[in-house]
Amino acid sequence: MEDFYLDKKLENEQIINTLSEVFADLTVFNYDFENDQPEKFKNGKTYLADDNDIDFLNKTGMIKILKEYDLPIFEFDKKRYL
Repeated sequence: MEDFYLDKKLENEQIINTLSEVFADLTVFNYDFENDQPEKFKNGKTYLADDNDIDFLNKTGMIKILKEYDLPIFEFDKKRYL
């Protein structure tokens, strides 16, 4: 998982289209962790990966899968009641 910070708001469709062009061999989708999972979502598993060897300009290199990773789900918009 990568974090990106921009100086303007982008619509999900813009992000999906751009990532689909850059990573043509991958399936790109929006998943908010609240609704049903999209089809083919790595069987609900996430992985910690190392992309340090990637040359993004030339689209070469390899991403190394390091280990299975339990992705924490943060519920920022939910109120806590004491």
